Amino acid sequence: MDPTHTPGTAPETFTSLPDLFAIDPPAVHDDAFTEPCRIIDEYLAEYALQPHIDSIVAAVFTSNGVVYHGGFGRLKANARPVPGKRGPPKEVDIDTIYRLGSMSMLFTVMESMLLKKKGLLSWDDPVEKFLPDFNCQTRAWTHRLDFDDEYEEEDPSHNHPITLRTLTCHMSGLGTLYPTKIVNNWPTNQRGTQDFTNREDIMDCIKITPLVTTPYSFPIYSSVGITLLGWCNVATEEIAFTRDPTHLKVENHALQLERDIFDPLGMYDSYFDVPERKIDRLAVASFSAPEATIDFTDAYNPIAGQYGSAHDLVKFFQFILNPKQPGSLLKAYEVREWLRPVHTWEDGLKEVGAPWEIVKIQDSYGRRRRWYGKSMFE
Repeated sequence: MDPTHTPGTAPETFTSLPDLFAIDPPAVHDDAFTEPCRIIDEYLAEYALQPHIDSIVAAVFTSNGVVYHGGFGRLKANARPVPGKRGPPKEVDIDTIYRLGSMSMLFTVMESMLLKKKGLLSWDDPVEKFLPDFNCQTRAWTHRLDFDDEYEEEDPSHNHPITLRTLTCHMSGLGTLYPTKIVNNWPTNQRGTQDFTNREDIMDCIKITPLVTTPYSFPIYSSVGITLLGWCNVATEEIAFTRDPTHLKVENHALQLERDIFDPLGMYDSYFDVPERKIDRLAVASFSAPEATIDFTDAYNPIAGQYGSAHDLVKFFQFILNPKQPGSLLKAYEVREWLRPVHTWEDGLKEVGAPWEIVKIQDSYGRRRRWYGKSMFE
């Protein structure tokens, strides 16, 4: 240890230590957790009282178990009091089922990783290998504007392929959602109208819409890119069946994730269509309530259609904390590869992964630590 180092401050240079708590975490009932858990509980209880928040479910866990979990707010926030019915409304808890929204993308990418392990795809495979009807503009808007009339005469050898790798990390150059929105009152009102659509409409829009930028220039948040990745995943089913006729072939993204991720990890509250017997545990918002049960279809299930509980998410992330434990679907080196940032923004504080959104936050020693999440930049 440096004898000149002042305790409580970060040395100018330091070496990262092994992630000991992931390998051998403290016992979940360790007394050291008591006070921090009390502080977390009080903070969330007060935070959940804000008028724009219907409910919050939080969990703190190690690779061995749950240290803390708490639920605050009404399960059916859109429900009105029923005359004659007594008792408080049911509140949310760790087993409440929520629509996960764009967290669905994490599971789509993980499915690709599992298929890669089986040799059914490679990160450098072009999209056309799995989706023959994929035909995108080969140049971005910037090039189209620069070259003007010469745009159609560009040397095709300069085209940039869109690979599965670029889809995982928003580096394909494709826009956010296709077909594009109709924004009638821009810039006064930037909200647009967009209906759920089908594969043909999406492919047709890709065909006529220039890329936002060329692949691997910088990240463009691309929901349609993850949709394409989900479709490529499903396309490998035919390849697997051709190799092995005993392969249990499935026909869509939902069944693929159920077979390869949900069932093996014991995520029994994870669905794309919540069964009737569990509807009473589904959280519903006070506004846009129909979104809780709307069918995102195969066009949008890979990016936003998934349901799950905090309990199920704990099971999922415990294997990321410690992939060496029995039952893990990924090897430790595969998890390290997955967590590796792909792009760092100029401020040095935000990074993009596959499809992680990463923020660097200083710890108590002034060292920047990566916080991984989804939807943190929205």
